[in-house]
Amino acid sequence: MVPTGAVTLDFKSGGKGIAFGKVAETDSIVDSAWPIRTAESLFTAGKTSVGDKKSGIVLSSGAMSLCANSPYIDFYYQNAAVKTSTIKEASSGHLSVNGAELYSNTIKCSNWLRSSGTTGWYNETYGGGIHMTDSAWVRVYNGKGFYCGGELQAVGKLTANGGLSVAGTINGSAFKCGYVSITPVANTPTKIHISTSFSGTPRICVTANSTVIGTTVKGASIANQNNTGFDIYINRSNTTATSVNWIAVVG
Repeated sequence: MVPTGAVTLDFKSGGKGIAFGKVAETDSIVDSAWPIRTAESLFTAGKTSVGDKKSGIVLSSGAMSLCANSPYIDFYYQNAAVKTSTIKEASSGHLSVNGAELYSNTIKCSNWLRSSGTTGWYNETYGGGIHMTDSAWVRVYNGKGFYCGGELQAVGKLTANGGLSVAGTINGSAFKCGYVSITPVANTPTKIHISTSFSGTPRICVTANSTVIGTTVKGASIANQNNTGFDIYINRSNTTATSVNWIAVVG
């Protein structure tokens, strides 16, 4: 018989189920229509303590301990039949959240690390980072410099709003420089051909490395410039080998 009054404690027929505050309707289960409060810890699956090396859950004041050889939690969004997320402890101090690997001091993932708004990555030790404040530019945070030990490449262009400091050589298909030694025929413009590639026809400046410009060295010039090279001419009154410096710019 199903009672019609208020039910405090009910046993299912046959003694296989028990319920508090409602009718016992299921075998081998303790059911409750009321909130359950315990003054101490609540253990499941035969556990007696967190450290007893048995699988199960321990609920204690302000904490929940999940104990197993490979403990995990599956989430089913809005009672879906298929789990939508999983948090798993893959090894000691190593959590896997839907495939993203979270270590005690490292994050590994096979997809994007995402931020929103004007935030990004920030280094608390040195105060710098990478972030965005608009849809056009990726920015270095807090006025820090950006250092690249290898090659820095731009498919478009590099723009310097301040100065440009170069410790090595600037090379490219639009800007090149160099020097060459020419042994001339006396009092005769003598040329040497520079073979190199440019992205277009360059504008070229040449200057002779000499202290007797206008007297012994009568002049240095270029001719026949195109995207595959150019000629450098030197004219001096004797046959002394002369170094000529050149700079070529396309644009």
